Amino acid sequence: MPRDLLDVVEPTAEEIAAAVTARQNAAHPASWSWDSTAKMYVAPSNPPNDGRGYIWDEDREAWVLFSG
Repeated sequence: MPRDLLDVVEPTAEEIAAAVTARQNAAHPASWSWDSTAKMYVAPSNPPNDGRGYIWDEDREAWVLFSG
């Protein structure tokens, strides 16, 4: 096992709580809601599952095809 992986220290409860709080306070689209189980903001709907790339358009509150 690589040496650097042996030196990893498990975060404390306080560090985990601070990370969750920081993530909750991070910038996010206004229409998204906090998922306390996943510990992240989620869109009101899932993106289409058609193999193409989509990005969230907050003005439309919809997934739009990524053209970049």
